[in-house]
Amino acid sequence: MKTPALISSSTFLAFVNAHEKKNGNMRKKGKEKKRRREKVSEKKKRVHDMLIQDFPTVSPFFYTSYVSSHCRKYPPPSSSFN
Repeated sequence: MKTPALISSSTFLAFVNAHEKKNGNMRKKGKEKKRRREKVSEKKKRVHDMLIQDFPTVSPFFYTSYVSSHCRKYPPPSSSFN
């Protein structure tokens, strides 16, 4: 059996602290990445909802009636029919 190398307690504690700090940072980075991904998906969802509100689904009947009324109000110039 090998005898363990003698290290001063302060050196050992410094090593342990550095190791824990590194692992903690890696864990934190993982959480930040996850949070960033969640933020992006929330933003996409919000944009999608805004688009739906701005452009509600229009029934084809409404569209055709709108176009026909528009054409009645503003008839195309007669030269286009030549």
